[in-house]
Amino acid sequence: MAACAKDEGADGSNQPGNETGDETPQETSISFTADIPAFVKGESRTTVDNNWSELLNPAVAVEIDGVVKAYTVDVKGSLTSEDPFLWGDKKEVTVNAWYPYVEGSKISDEALTVMADQSKLENFVGSDQLEVVSATATPSYSVLSFSHRVAKLVCSLTVENGTAEGAIVRLLNLKQVQEGTSVTATSDWKALMVPQTIPAGQDFVEVTVPSMGNLSFVSAPVTDFVFERGKVYYLNINVSKEGTTTVEISSSVAWGNSDTVSVPGNSTDVNPSPGQPGWEAGDGDTDMSGESSEVNSSSDNPSWGHNEKDDEELEANENKNNESTDN
Repeated sequence: MAACAKDEGADGSNQPGNETGDETPQETSISFTADIPAFVKGESRTTVDNNWSELLNPAVAVEIDGVVKAYTVDVKGSLTSEDPFLWGDKKEVTVNAWYPYVEGSKISDEALTVMADQSKLENFVGSDQLEVVSATATPSYSVLSFSHRVAKLVCSLTVENGTAEGAIVRLLNLKQVQEGTSVTATSDWKALMVPQTIPAGQDFVEVTVPSMGNLSFVSAPVTDFVFERGKVYYLNINVSKEGTTTVEISSSVAWGNSDTVSVPGNSTDVNPSPGQPGWEAGDGDTDMSGESSEVNSSSDNPSWGHNEKDDEELEANENKNNESTDN
């Protein structure tokens, strides 16, 4: 995800709070316009329209030259501060930033945690962590490239002897969880976790299925599962009729503007348009409105019509050819 600064003049005349250009360049504040196209927000969706309107806490930490200040991001993505950094006589600055805001310094990778009960929307959203590392900004242009510090899991659940409706998915034996060592996924089976490796044979997924009397089934990966920061992992979980549970990673993608999943198969399905008759056998004929172009024979070739005169001329020519052959 990227954060792009406004195109501000090097003299600071277009800086916020300096529309008239009265301030000197040394007094011009440093501000940014931020864009987060893949940030977790309300309703467990990812932001694709540069919208910051549903953040639980709009404070972003910005660090320049070892000094950390709180900036506030508005719904349009403008990052401003009541106590902003100033350009002074600098031609460029090196910027570190992180979200959510933590006073003092950024939480280290080793101390980073996610919340345990992510079935609550605020805990799922609140488990996302972002950072910018050593970005260069200038008075005329700056780009802050935010990246996710956690991994996102999206689970697909199949229950062969019942339905998956209302099933609860828990991730087990995790590191760096605020309370305990497990994470309960959202109602549509999504979860955030700190990057780590789940070794083969270690219990990892627990599924509780209401349609099977609230029985719980536990599964372990057959190979090591390696979860990296800034990636989305798609997991297939299957509960067989016998109660055997398997889990596999079907695909993974960079956590970017859109999450795409590879689709198995060699061709795409072609279907009738919505509201139009289907193509199955037995469907009635459908009249097509409109006009078609008229198709005629070439002027040098016989027409496609049929009449007696044409037949008589053709028969006479054949008889003439036969007589010539006999002679």
